[in-house]
Amino acid sequence: MKRFFSTALVLIGLLTCISCGYLFSSVLISSDVLQFSTTLSSETKNIFALSTAKNTSKTELQSMCSDIQSKNGAGYIYKKEETFYLLASAYENYNDAEKVKANLSVQGINCEVLKIEVSSTSISGSFSNDEKKVVQNCLNSPFETYQKLYDIAVSLDTSLYDLTKAKLECNNIFSLLIANMTNLETVSKDDSSFDKLKKSIDSQCEILSDLISENYHSNKQNFSSLIKFSYLKILLEN
Repeated sequence: MKRFFSTALVLIGLLTCISCGYLFSSVLISSDVLQFSTTLSSETKNIFALSTAKNTSKTELQSMCSDIQSKNGAGYIYKKEETFYLLASAYENYNDAEKVKANLSVQGINCEVLKIEVSSTSISGSFSNDEKKVVQNCLNSPFETYQKLYDIAVSLDTSLYDLTKAKLECNNIFSLLIANMTNLETVSKDDSSFDKLKKSIDSQCEILSDLISENYHSNKQNFSSLIKFSYLKILLEN
């Protein structure tokens, strides 16, 4: 009889362990499917842009774009308050901007360093773990794309990359953006901020498409200039 009860207890213990194991594994498996209410956001960033000219008239600056583009500058016009600035490039670090400013001054190009805040973007909603990763990647995309394009531009300007290598790297970034857009389409949310995020990714894809297609903005613009124009447009319009 004692042996019977001992055997029964062992069997009960085994069944309990199996049940618990199934329960925990079910929770682990379903954690990627379950949705939790949360707020996802990108970080607020500051960049330091080099402005070669400023004017209250955008038209006045437009006539100067091709000249700065022929010298590897972006030739991107940015409006801050009531003033338009002709931007040549942008840096994460203020000291880097100052160094380039000094080098350009030696070449007879006078610049000012313009601090620009790239605002945070947030989305609130219920997301699974997989959806959170997708949305967070898309929220971070503008600044991360800027960083990648900045590195390519520097590598091209310093001859670390030749033109073919630079174009290949830009094409790789375009492929990543297409993947982000495809993944985001699997997340279905009826929300204005979510629609805005989709439009941002679409815009970034379009800008990269123009870049790798070499859709220049003037007949004097080169590929280095177009990269800088593209990263400024992505940062300041998305």
